[in-house]
Amino acid sequence: MGLTVGIVAESAPGERRVAMAPSALGVLNKSGVEWLLEPGAGEAAGFPDFEYTAKGVRLAGSRAEVFASVDVILQVRGPGANPNASADLALDENSFSLYPERRLRFRRRCVGGLIIDP
Repeated sequence: MGLTVGIVAESAPGERRVAMAPSALGVLNKSGVEWLLEPGAGEAAGFPDFEYTAKGVRLAGSRAEVFASVDVILQVRGPGANPNASADLALDENSFSLYPERRLRFRRRCVGGLIIDP
């Protein structure tokens, strides 16, 4: 079973970036990662859904489907960046309250959180 990575739209006010540009997927697809995209996730950054699907990314039915289906979520801004966001963003290493079964999955894979600050 391979790793499934989700790309979601940023919810912080004024944020237009997306965590993964379609142009970066060509190289990353060689690793065997499966991708799942929230509909419209890249639109604010100028990347329509078809640019992702052309690179082999599967389009989810909703944001909730991405959060419920993947092993890793890619985001530019981490949990808490949007003070008005619902709890679906609380998926960092310390906040598995919505999906407690993921704590075990992540622990078995030795996955925590990764923050890259430019």
